[in-house]
Amino acid sequence: MNRLAGYLLMTVAIGHALVGLILYRGSLGAIWAAGFFNTIRPGVDFDRQAVFWFLTFSPLVFLLGQIANRALDRRDASVLSLIGWYLVGLGVVGAAVLPISGNWTLVAVGVFVLRAARQARTPGGQC
Repeated sequence: MNRLAGYLLMTVAIGHALVGLILYRGSLGAIWAAGFFNTIRPGVDFDRQAVFWFLTFSPLVFLLGQIANRALDRRDASVLSLIGWYLVGLGVVGAAVLPISGNWTLVAVGVFVLRAARQARTPGGQC
């Protein structure tokens, strides 16, 4: 089966990391200049907390892309459906709270993964 759904997730992850590195370069520099270890104080360093969570999201989405590719190889529609619905749900909630953001990308990719799940259920279906 075509691995486009998984590769889309990995592309979103890489793009998210690049955007984070650019937007938060000042905060990243401050973390690095402070010695990296134990340099984010909860409830105080909001910019550093933001960059940490922003960049933590990227490897998790990349991992989802790899899991989606494995599920596509195995035609595992249940795993693809699970990933797809989580992405749609996370994207809808994120877009409701922060409409001008990349959360809409999660909705779009989630729908694409759900489409791949439906095709995986069909004998001979191609994603």
